[in-house]
Amino acid sequence: MAANHLWRSEMECYKGMLVGCAPGTHDTALDLILKHVRPTDGVIDLGARSGAMLARLRDSGFTDLHAVDLDVSEFKLPGVPIRRIDLNNAFADHYDRKFKLVCCTDVVEHLDSPREFFKQAHRLLDDDGYLCVTLPNIAYWVGRMKFMLLGELWGFGETNYREQRHISPMTYDAMRLTMKECGLNLVDAVTAGTFAGPLNKVASAPLATLFRLVGGPRAVGETAMYLAARSAPDSDLARPLHYRSWEYEELPVEMPPSNAGRPATTQMVAGT
Repeated sequence: MAANHLWRSEMECYKGMLVGCAPGTHDTALDLILKHVRPTDGVIDLGARSGAMLARLRDSGFTDLHAVDLDVSEFKLPGVPIRRIDLNNAFADHYDRKFKLVCCTDVVEHLDSPREFFKQAHRLLDDDGYLCVTLPNIAYWVGRMKFMLLGELWGFGETNYREQRHISPMTYDAMRLTMKECGLNLVDAVTAGTFAGPLNKVASAPLATLFRLVGGPRAVGETAMYLAARSAPDSDLARPLHYRSWEYEELPVEMPPSNAGRPATTQMVAGT
């Protein structure tokens, strides 16, 4: 084993297909899915890359598999159709059907609007469907140290922005509430995965253990993963409480410059 592999592990492969996440992420995501979802037909992987996650799902009994990615050149899973779609756009428009399971591993952090992504995923799901999504765990203990020292989020520095376009960090509460607002009710959430090699793990074990004791289970694992069930969107979450106190008040309306000098008028602001 090369010395650098002792400190940082290489990316994983599954049956010759590259896994575009921290080692251990796909294994744990599959366990999370199987804990709550019976193997069924109708699965779509958004950001499928090589097809490694779909291959694991197929080996676990899931059928009728579909894939989406912006770069389809790495996809290697035979018998599975893949479409080239930009997930920043209205990707649900490309399908005239629903799915029982939508997967999306380490993609949300690259997107312009996670909220719009969840709305689109909601449209793709059957009424009893599930969404499994993973993204960088900014509560990771190394990230907590980085924020304490530099005031920056782990996984979202300038290098991550320029080289990987990591632009959309999400905390646990932001994920849970954003999904609920968009009609995705959180069922379970875990963290897992690390690029740390064996020497790195031994050297960092005391700090990792301390942060785990103080900060809870979300302090370990480079990847956060969430399983959510399709539900009705929670429109109240789109209306912050402090807005509601004046929704039906008569508020002054600013007059345009051409009407300067005229008395101000009022307008009833209707609720949404």
